[in-house]
Formats: sequence, structure tokens, C-alpha cells
Amino acid sequence: MRIGNRVRETREKLGIAQRALAEQIGLSRQSLSAIENGSTDPSVGIALRIARALGRKVDELFASPGDEARSLRLDLAEAPFDARTARVVIAQIDGRWVGHRLSGEESVHACDGVLDVTSAGHRVRLLGPEADVPDTVSLAGCAPALAVLADRTAWTRGGPRAVWLDRGNARALDLLRAGHVSFAGVHGQDDRIARQLEGDEWVLVSLARWQAGLVVAAGNPLAIRDAADLARSDVRVVAREQGSGARALLEKELLRAGVVGHPVIARALSVHSHLAVGRAVALGAADVGMAIEPIAVALGLGFIAIAEERFDLVLARSTLGRSSVQRVLDVLASGAFRADVAALGGYDVRASGDLVALPGTSTMAGG
Repeated sequence: MRIGNRVRETREKLGIAQRALAEQIGLSRQSLSAIENGSTDPSVGIALRIARALGRKVDELFASPGDEARSLRLDLAEAPFDARTARVVIAQIDGRWVGHRLSGEESVHACDGVLDVTSAGHRVRLLGPEADVPDTVSLAGCAPALAVLADRTAWTRGGPRAVWLDRGNARALDLLRAGHVSFAGVHGQDDRIARQLEGDEWVLVSLARWQAGLVVAAGNPLAIRDAADLARSDVRVVAREQGSGARALLEKELLRAGVVGHPVIARALSVHSHLAVGRAVALGAADVGMAIEPIAVALGLGFIAIAEERFDLVLARSTLGRSSVQRVLDVLASGAFRADVAALGGYDVRASGDLVALPGTSTMAGG
């Protein structure tokens, strides 16, 4: 018997409507339905609230045989690689367990469990008791400064663990809208982003301003001046993935320079982060790429500024009351965070933590 069936059976025997139970325990009806049908498992706290509301012991509702006690059914935010298992870090959002696979540079971090992709649904084998899975807040975005924000949030007394997921604009917003992360970072705000943030359900908070532009080798040995030079036969280009802010800016600059129909991007080395762009140039795998000034500063590379951008964190207005979310916002506005990030170079953090207007509106996000 799947875990969630006992909740539904007990609720229906007691004549309690699903909506009524959801409201009583502080969950959305959709989240309670996911627990009841077994597509996700509740956290310890949610299980206690359900048991209390139904007048039952937790083990009467959620007891499971064998290894099930050391595993969780969860929503997998991103599909694993073609492997039989995948390492994941787990966060609880709106009563659901959400798993994020650790890949690329994130693979160096400790995981909460290993996903068994051969099982029915997505079930993760925990590497310790469920009670040991820390309270976690997840931040998706491409700004390296998010690593500093995550660390400083975790360092606060009694603070949650914060996990930075290095994702471009489009992917970060997709994860936020799907309820798979608490924060999404965006920059180079345009009409496409504005359309995704229509309505009053979203809040934008400033993290920093920076210059976006062309990262080149120290001393700019190829004398690259602007996007038009990327069409030269002696210039090798590295480019971010489709949907990223850096990719959108690169395409815009190529169009403005009249580089139309030229296979600049098609022949470019494709990578998935600002740091990867910088490393490709630093290691000689490419001559130029669109990224942000802090990367050039960190790696000792040359930089040709093209546009000033603001990097914002987007969150759902409904989550503002959560202690873990508020802890991140407190750290974001702190002097220690601003001093730390400013010392990296290339970041303007004077407005860090300030509420900002939604794209295409004159209304402040918090107003």
C-alpha cells in the first residue's frame, strides 16, 4: 500500500473534505492531494500536523515496510543524466519534497540522497534519517554572488541551509514558477521576463548591478572591440546556452552590429555559466565570450563593457512570511553581505536588498 492512501482513507472515513483538511494543516489542496496519492511524501512536520488533524498516530498513517522508512518520494526538478542513479539535494517547498540533481561544478557538494531512477516514480534513498535533512532554501540564478548569499545565510544562527543552483534566466524562472525553488535570479530584464512576471504574485528584490560585456584574454591580444569582431575568421567564440541573459545580449549585439546570417553562435563553444565562459577564455579554448565583469576581474581577463544590468531575485509574494525566505532577505540587505560581494570586484551592491519595480510597470514589487 502506498503511503498516501492511508491519509485519504482515514479522511474520508471521518467525513472530512480534502479542502478543509488542507486549510487546517496549512497546505494547498494540490499539495495535500499529492501526499494522498503517493506522488510525494510529507516532511516530518507536515506528517505530524496531518496525524493531529485526523486524530491518529503518525505511524498509523505513514508506516511503511523495509527500506521505505529510509527513502522519500519527491518531485524531481530536473531529469537526471542517463545513469541508474543520481545524487540529489533536497528542499521542502509548500509541504512537498523537491529534489535537485547535483551535476557539473555542483557535484562537489554533499548530497542528501541518491535517486533510484529504476523505481516507480521518483524516490530518493536518504543517506541518513529524514529528520537529519536540514531546512533548505534554494536559489537558482547565474550570479556567482549567490554563492556568497547562500553561505552567509547558512552561517546565521539557526538559519536554514541555502543551496545555489547555477541556472540561466529562463531555467531559473521555470523552476520558480513550477514551485521547485524559493528564489530565481534574473538579469537583462526584457519584455519576455516581464510577461512571465505579470500579476501581483511576484516580488523582485535587487541583488546587484554589474557590467555585461565581452570577456577577452588579458591585454586583448586580438584587439577585439565589439560584437562585429566576433565574425572574424581568427576569433573563436564561447557562448552561453539559449535562454540565458548573456546569450540574449550576445544575439542583440550581433544584430545591432549587422552580423546577420553569419554562423557566429552556431560555431561557438557552448557552455552553461558565466564562470565557464571566463574559464574557456582563460584556458585558451576561446578568444571571447559574453559574460559579466566580475568573472573577468576574478580570472584576470580583459573586459569590454557593453551594457549595465541589474540582477534581481524573484520570489512568490505568498512566501514572504516564511522564516527561511525572510532570513535570506535579511542577509541580502546586511552590511556584511554587501561588503563581502563588493570586495569581489565588479559588483555594485549599494541597492542590495531593496524592493524594485516589476519590469514594464511603475509599481514597486512590494507595494
